[in-house]
Amino acid sequence: MNSDYQLVKSLNDIMSLFFLLDRNLMATNFLSNLNRRDFLKLSGTLAGGYLLAACQENGMLAGLLNDQWAFCLHDYQLTGVWDHDRKYRTHPKKKAKPETVTTFLKDKFVELTPNWQWFWYRNLIYCAFGHFDESKLNKGQTQDMHKAWLWMTKGTEMVTNRHGPKTHWEVITGESKNKGKEYIAHDGLLAGGNIIKITGEKISKGGQVMYPFESMDGSKPPPDINNINVETRPDLLQRATISHFEQFDDKTSRVDPFPHLGKYNAHTVFLNISIGQNYVPVNRVKLLEGYETPNPYNPPRTMNFAK
Repeated sequence: MNSDYQLVKSLNDIMSLFFLLDRNLMATNFLSNLNRRDFLKLSGTLAGGYLLAACQENGMLAGLLNDQWAFCLHDYQLTGVWDHDRKYRTHPKKKAKPETVTTFLKDKFVELTPNWQWFWYRNLIYCAFGHFDESKLNKGQTQDMHKAWLWMTKGTEMVTNRHGPKTHWEVITGESKNKGKEYIAHDGLLAGGNIIKITGEKISKGGQVMYPFESMDGSKPPPDINNINVETRPDLLQRATISHFEQFDDKTSRVDPFPHLGKYNAHTVFLNISIGQNYVPVNRVKLLEGYETPNPYNPPRTMNFAK
């Protein structure tokens, strides 16, 4: 085998490669002649190397394996944050709060054109039903998805934060009273338990030491959903997480998915999107040795499309 393809150097790399290939079967065409059951029967270094070589032209997997990835720490893993929340919580009866990772472009909202709104909404459909086609939903499923969509984009929630359907134009339900106004807008944020792709060295920004990371460019049309989606690029479509004060014996705390699609045991995702380069504080992430598909919940959960 050509030395250019010698990207797999350990058993861990091989297992990671198999896992990545398996999760990308539905989003790429390079294994169109290999069904999933037969693929999972393949094992060993030779098979792993052969498949990697066959996929080299696509480039996707090589990037996943070679890039620098980082894990966004949970709230309970941050020194001081948990105690602060306990003391200053405005709603003491609530035992949970969204795990918002503040970035350099926090509060720099990206207006979501109709194409971006549909891209986000169709990824939510995929979380619940395993496809992107809203026309395949029955009436009840459509109602469920619209309810989840309006809840997720509500202006009092973390993602749109004063830029939701009550004051801005959302196009998904077709029932907006704000047609012709500015579109709903998305904040530049991340969530604990997710991964991001680091794109450069540490830099001082706004008095903090930060890493640059990859985001989707909100100044351009959304990417092809068949290539970039919640399953193929979980760093760009983040699983929304909620931290609880319930503590386990190992001193970790419970982390749940957002409940918006709980009926379908599905992730609720939002966009890692910005206009211009975004940055994350270095003390909010942990660098990883390689790509890891995230399971951001504690204890880990098997969600709908991930089965």
